[in-house]
Amino acid sequence: QGFALLTEMEGTFCHDVLANNYLQTLSISLDEIRCRKDVEPHLDLMDRLSRSGLLDRRDEFLPSRKEVALRQPARLLRPELSVLLAYSKMSLFRNLLEEGLPKGTLIDDLLYRYFPQQARDRYLKMLKKHPLANEITATVMTNHVVDRAGSRFCLGIVRLTGASQARVAHTYLQVDQLMDAEGLRQEIFALDNRLPAAEQYQILLEIEQLLADFTLFTLSQEMMLPTDERSEHQFATLLDDYIEALPSALPSARWQACQERGQQLITNGISPESAARIAILSQMTDFLPLVRLVNETKLEMTPLVTLSNEVLNKLSIDMIISGVETMTVHDSWDRKAREALLGSLHNVFFQIVQKIALEGAGESRRFFRKRIAKYRSYRELCDKLSREEITNFHPYSVLLRALESLLNS
Repeated sequence: QGFALLTEMEGTFCHDVLANNYLQTLSISLDEIRCRKDVEPHLDLMDRLSRSGLLDRRDEFLPSRKEVALRQPARLLRPELSVLLAYSKMSLFRNLLEEGLPKGTLIDDLLYRYFPQQARDRYLKMLKKHPLANEITATVMTNHVVDRAGSRFCLGIVRLTGASQARVAHTYLQVDQLMDAEGLRQEIFALDNRLPAAEQYQILLEIEQLLADFTLFTLSQEMMLPTDERSEHQFATLLDDYIEALPSALPSARWQACQERGQQLITNGISPESAARIAILSQMTDFLPLVRLVNETKLEMTPLVTLSNEVLNKLSIDMIISGVETMTVHDSWDRKAREALLGSLHNVFFQIVQKIALEGAGESRRFFRKRIAKYRSYRELCDKLSREEITNFHPYSVLLRALESLLNS
């Protein structure tokens, strides 16, 4: 009977092995793109793994920072990225077992998913009693997170929030499930050899960037995510409301660009529903903060989406954030300054939106009219910024202080 079951599961085993190979190769390809854009987070990952005692650079023939800097462009090569992928998995796996696995159906499903459907159908109740249940769950959890989010993800979020790797990974899984990101990924995977690889990579990177932003926000703001069917349904309703509000809330040119991209994705073979979601990924960074505002202000999602975009435009936040993100960084201090500025800008912006929602019943004109002098001073700084060539973060720090002054006046 045992041999009969193994024979029955043979096809499933082969499929799972090939799927794991596919995802690991894809993960290296996505890390290669991230690395070409900015190699520093991978070098920081290398340093952290070395300091932890897990990685020996010389044993693994990994380059020094100086050697990387001499490359044109500065980057890590695929064999080097594959080493980092392996060690980042070892690090997360070890942390999961040391700290203890999170509890809940989401984590239980990871264990069940490891086994072929035939085994689940016959022995589901026995799987949690498997002597290696914790190790299997930690392995599946590690592979899911690192293969999708990249080797630098977990320790990068740990550095920004102080949370443990286990908590970062669990939060990522929650966000992944709530946004049904895996459904989008599978649809992109199905377009191999039909959609250009570069476009597939771009979409997958956009998905992961959104999930990374949401994970960072959740942990830095200590936000509670839905954990039961009722709260998950409420979250899904808020997501639908948010998406429905975007056409009227976004500037017409930006919404038109989203529609054009969605139509192109449909032409390339993506379903209309998924194409519509992918087309707005870059516009959704404020969704989770707005969910929190809905919970705190008891206002509806639709007027908050409109208010958020109205304030965004009025304060030229996109211009400021774009300037900070594209500023050339020369060392680790510059990088930390950029991260701090971006975090503070986002926080102050949503505090202003929250204050308008609570004090002005969602009416931004009343808020700015009461603070007209400070608002005019802020606008003068924005106008000056747009006219000058900026070479450091000092002007953005001044603008941040002006925003804080506007908030606290």
